[in-house]
Amino acid sequence: MINNTFIYLTVLVCFFICPLSAQFEGDEVFDESYIHEIQITTDANLSELTDLFLNELFTGSFTYTLADVVIDGNSMDSIGVRVKGGISSFDPKKPLKLDFNRFVSGQKYDGLKKLNLHQGNLDPSFMREALAYGLMRNAGVKTVRTSFAKVYFNGEYEGIYTLVEQVDDEFIHRNFASAKGALYKKGGFGFDLKYELDDSFTITDLETAINQIPIDQLHEQLPHYIDVESLIRFFTMEIFLNAVDGPFTDNLNYYIYFEPKSRTYVYIPWDYNLPLYGGANHTILKNGANFIFEKVKQNPVLRARYLSTFCELLQYNLVEDRIQSIITSYRNLLEEEMPNDPYIDKIGDYEAGIALVENVISARVQDLTAEMNADFSPCSPLVNPFGEEDVAINEIVASNDPSSGITDPAGGSADWIELYNTTSEDISLSSCYLSNDADFLKHWKFPDDLVLPANEYLIIWADRDVQEEGLHADFKLNKTIGELYLSFENGYIIDSVRYEDQSTNVGLARVPNGTGPFIQQTTTFKSTNNISTSTKSQEEELGINVYPNPAIDRVGVQFFSMDKGANVIQIFNLQGQLVYKTEVQVVEGNNQIELDVSQINGGVYNLNLTNLETNKTRSIRLALLD
Repeated sequence: MINNTFIYLTVLVCFFICPLSAQFEGDEVFDESYIHEIQITTDANLSELTDLFLNELFTGSFTYTLADVVIDGNSMDSIGVRVKGGISSFDPKKPLKLDFNRFVSGQKYDGLKKLNLHQGNLDPSFMREALAYGLMRNAGVKTVRTSFAKVYFNGEYEGIYTLVEQVDDEFIHRNFASAKGALYKKGGFGFDLKYELDDSFTITDLETAINQIPIDQLHEQLPHYIDVESLIRFFTMEIFLNAVDGPFTDNLNYYIYFEPKSRTYVYIPWDYNLPLYGGANHTILKNGANFIFEKVKQNPVLRARYLSTFCELLQYNLVEDRIQSIITSYRNLLEEEMPNDPYIDKIGDYEAGIALVENVISARVQDLTAEMNADFSPCSPLVNPFGEEDVAINEIVASNDPSSGITDPAGGSADWIELYNTTSEDISLSSCYLSNDADFLKHWKFPDDLVLPANEYLIIWADRDVQEEGLHADFKLNKTIGELYLSFENGYIIDSVRYEDQSTNVGLARVPNGTGPFIQQTTTFKSTNNISTSTKSQEEELGINVYPNPAIDRVGVQFFSMDKGANVIQIFNLQGQLVYKTEVQVVEGNNQIELDVSQINGGVYNLNLTNLETNKTRSIRLALLD
């Protein structure tokens, strides 16, 4: 039986507060487990930067000021800084934008070109923006990451800010099959073209084409122009979040991207300083300003699909207890620092702000559920069809070249992922996802009608070539370091693997087939892995192994040859607080230890193993159940 507590912990880790391994650009900056620190030093003061911004507000072109920046102790010079925003720029606490390559071409920080510093305009809880984006990601919408930072400007403390990822070509590359399309931002004066490499089907072409589609044909023709699944999830979440100043009220404050391989447009959320306020009370079929979504609701097939998706989200994403737990995590992170914010008197009462968000969340869940049950068909329970080890990530090759002889249907030498149905029953992969990113489990969705036959294998090509024949994920595997997740709609992780340093044309395979630990060995494409002569497991490659994981009262730690000598084991919670520490001397014949963790509350933790002689630390996530 699947443990619901573990499902919940998995969702919480992967979408909100878990530190990530430094696999992608921005993983360090957008680590939400602690409050970052940013110091900005420039010859100009904030009043001068504000005047400069306001003078240029309606020009569409903004001047950056040269600055030095220190982020979490890491110094950079020749950085561009400016005030940003609209109404928020008139607040005493100014929103800011950092441009790392404005004055030095190609300069980045943590792989990022730009970083937005939002000051929490009209939000005394100071978590609405981060919460909204996190819920969007949990719903399967590709959107930006966030974290929190203490910000200093010319030595003066400006308070707590929300760090928000920039929607640019790097964001597009990380989230989509191709970054060589066209990105638009919808503002008050229409669509602003941010960049275009493929402009073969413009936003004007899109609107013209959709306007010409008869309503009764929309479900057949719209998928040729729009990623319908993403569109429906985007607007479902806009309704739940009671978002104003956006697509429903004014049809603005969002991005839309033309993805050239699938040749479809995708909506990208933006500007969430005004979600989760009482008073808006959007209904499930709320009329709004976005003409495309209005046409969707008029088509019976698309309307039914929308209502079905709304039901799914109400059951797994928009669950009151789950969201309240996330709010509590943010509160625990921020509450000690918020009283020190120099603008706290103008921001408003922090605790009252949180209480308002909690009340709005409770009201939204209850009101929308009641509306669905009264005005539409009551939602059928979302049943998790997977038992443990029913479907396994059976083998991956993170570096495949022509000499392997393994090619996709188009003849390309793509990296590949093999799944295996370990049962004697066919299993539907509807509502299942693959992802290479713990921060976004819903990266690539399996087709709704896909069935994995009993005791059979399935190949997914990890090459971004989504337009080609076969199953092609919209991401690639990293040869040097990576993670791979197979998950269900409710966030349950069916299987996963974390790896380092893969060899070209060498498989990372479960031995015994479908159930064993991962071994590097000769590839066994669409066949059993039980050929291994290697004795070196993936845990040994990573250099750390804990078991069982998740655990209840006791957990074992396995040592390897690199651990000889004095070691310290530390367990930290997701706020960086040390909750357990012990030292152990590793000698020949002493290759494991059992820890008593019965006094640690259930939750997700980081277990660090540090060799005191080499000063090398390795870390692994540990889930503890109550």
